[in-house]
Amino acid sequence: MVEVQLAGRGIADPRVLAVMGTIERERFCPVDRADDAYADRDIPVGYGQVLHRPQTIARALELLALRGDELLLLVGAGSGYVAAVAAQLAREVIATERVAQLAARAVRNLDGAARVLVVDGTQGLPRHAPYDAALVLAAGARAPLRILHELAPGGRLVHLDDGGSAVRVEALTGNA
Repeated sequence: MVEVQLAGRGIADPRVLAVMGTIERERFCPVDRADDAYADRDIPVGYGQVLHRPQTIARALELLALRGDELLLLVGAGSGYVAAVAAQLAREVIATERVAQLAARAVRNLDGAARVLVVDGTQGLPRHAPYDAALVLAAGARAPLRILHELAPGGRLVHLDDGGSAVRVEALTGNA
């Protein structure tokens, strides 16, 4: 997966490549989809949500340019895979998930690697701000401005616009 789907398609951040090569994606897939864990496609995890294809996740994490000392807000924890990867790239990860059943699954899968809160993170999470970085996996076509305002000066926000068959990754910088 790392050589063909990530490095072979332009992902160059050595930390992202290394971590994604060590996290077992099948742990975060429904049992009946574990054989698809490393496939080059999104995997349904229930409740209308997906575990994004590896390249999409790697590109988003690469754009965040995490150094290891950041507080990262992750909106859309899903089954916890992205939080598990991000937890090895940032100092602390606070993940939000609006679907309680998925949040519970993420908590089990993460085994303490990140905090998971059952809340609609697209509305922001000011009580833990400012964030050095934010990754929004579940917000529709526009990056949530509330989160942009919760970033520390120079903070980075990456937003996945999952608008149909193509996923657009958008990176913004906070000015607060």
